[in-house]
Amino acid sequence: MRRWRRPYPFGAEVRLQAAGLVATPVVLAVLTVLLAHTAPLWFLAWLYAGGLAGVIVGGRQVMLGVYVSDEGVISRCLTSTRRVAWPAVAGFRNAPATIGGIELGRDALFLDVAGDGAVQTAVLCRRRYGQFDHLPRFGLVRYWPDEYDEVLAMLQHVLRARRTVAEPPAGEVALQSAAAPPQPVRATRPPWHRAQAQFDNQVHLLTRKHGRGELTDEEFAAAMARLHSPNASAHHANQLRPIEPPSRRSP
Repeated sequence: MRRWRRPYPFGAEVRLQAAGLVATPVVLAVLTVLLAHTAPLWFLAWLYAGGLAGVIVGGRQVMLGVYVSDEGVISRCLTSTRRVAWPAVAGFRNAPATIGGIELGRDALFLDVAGDGAVQTAVLCRRRYGQFDHLPRFGLVRYWPDEYDEVLAMLQHVLRARRTVAEPPAGEVALQSAAAPPQPVRATRPPWHRAQAQFDNQVHLLTRKHGRGELTDEEFAAAMARLHSPNASAHHANQLRPIEPPSRRSP
């Protein structure tokens, strides 16, 4: 996928802006026909210059958003474009939007870049239906809350799918593991590991026998005291031998 594309659908505001962009040349043509014989030449020149500037800025406004391809992610704002390769993309998240360091009281879509902070995109979440939104819309693409959630979910899904594709197949991982020389497990164990394991086994064995009634409370306490005695602790460092509990006396 070499072509850059938006993985999410257009919002209602973007579709309205695109319709206005298409209608601008038609309006200019109609005005030219109506004012060709009455308006002065300088007025028509200013009219065409304003219409051309509106088409250029409007076209850029419609193209705002987040684009993806095989190369990475592009965050396209009104005056700048930021391209980030897939290995450097840490994720997409929701955070308070700011303009010039001032919070707008709305949430915006942020692109997290590994080792380079976060990039605020032009995707902005607007107020709920029926609420007046007085925030500046120039240079931002506002989506209704349900549309905004869909945009965020789609971008996160694309990132997860990309990471899955970037991971090597299981067969290659198995071949790499088989080709590597086996590492001895005991070499990484601390020197007291075996003695500690034997000590834990003795405690477990005594607990089981006491639970089954083979040892009285006094015999169990005496055996546990022998295990925790200083002499037994020194013996554990030398890989202690199993300690037999005292034999149960017959009544």
